[in-house]
Amino acid sequence: MTRRRLIQKSTGTGRDWSRNMIKKGFIILLVGVLALLALAGCGSDTAATSDPASGSAVAQTDTETISIADVIGEGSATVTPVSAPASAAAAMAETAANEPATDTAVDAAKTVLIALNGDTIAVEGDGVAIEGATATITAAGTYTLSGTLADGQIIVDTADEAPVQIILNGVDIRSSTSAPLAFMNAAQVVIILADNTANYIEDASAYTFLDAAEEEPSAAIFSNDDLTINGNGSLTVAANYNDAISSDDSVTIASGNITVTAVDDGIRGKDFLTIHGGTITVEAGGDGLKSHN
Repeated sequence: MTRRRLIQKSTGTGRDWSRNMIKKGFIILLVGVLALLALAGCGSDTAATSDPASGSAVAQTDTETISIADVIGEGSATVTPVSAPASAAAAMAETAANEPATDTAVDAAKTVLIALNGDTIAVEGDGVAIEGATATITAAGTYTLSGTLADGQIIVDTADEAPVQIILNGVDIRSSTSAPLAFMNAAQVVIILADNTANYIEDASAYTFLDAAEEEPSAAIFSNDDLTINGNGSLTVAANYNDAISSDDSVTIASGNITVTAVDDGIRGKDFLTIHGGTITVEAGGDGLKSHN
């Protein structure tokens, strides 16, 4: 009798045993997926690169490489707030409805040229106010920056409803008091990394805030509004105060070779962070890639 019961159980004819095995298998699969998500979006010393074959991003940790595409599908990698699925869904719907421009073609005749000359700034065109080593962009449009700014700042502050496009055409911008690029008010800011250019941004270790009440800016490249980065050039950001690239709305990376180091988070989009392409390397004291409400 005992032998028959053992054989019956081992051949799977017991319904309770089959159900338990299915439940265990589902739990193991679910835990595995959650572990992949946790490893892909947290921790310091994290790097993300794109897979040229599929265009999907890859998150790298100290011990192993995990393809985000294995979890969310091919095409792009997205970091969204897992604690608020309704907000994340709304954010993704907003992304689909307002897909950021990835076209880097510009009309040279309509481009305002901003030349950085060490400790001075020269402008050819309208929509920019200069005060010492600070340039404030006050109107929507396309602006091309080139040259070196040893200790200064580029500010965007416009109530216009059209986007501000900033072409980084081989710049080295540093600040000893704040964020080199501070996008305080705009409908949307698009940074275009000009082809075959290397661009460098480095901030201060302590800030003098433009908005003291909100303690902003708070990152080497800071935006209060939606921020998109594209183009085929390179961008290196050294963040000595807090985050390297941060937006209080969204951050979308369409392309580019981006390398950041930060004392806190590497790249942060408050509403959402979306990576469609490019190569991204992050070394951070906090999170490498981060999104939260």
